[in-house]
Amino acid sequence: MRIVCYKAYNDYITHDFPREELPEILKICEE
Repeated sequence: MRIVCYKAYNDYITHDFPREELPEILKICEE
């Protein structure tokens, strides 16, 4: 699974991670 974090139209980062980690990552994003 991959998430893409856009800071600007041409400035972004991607993260590949196992689906099991998704809840933890969403928890971090909410903080």
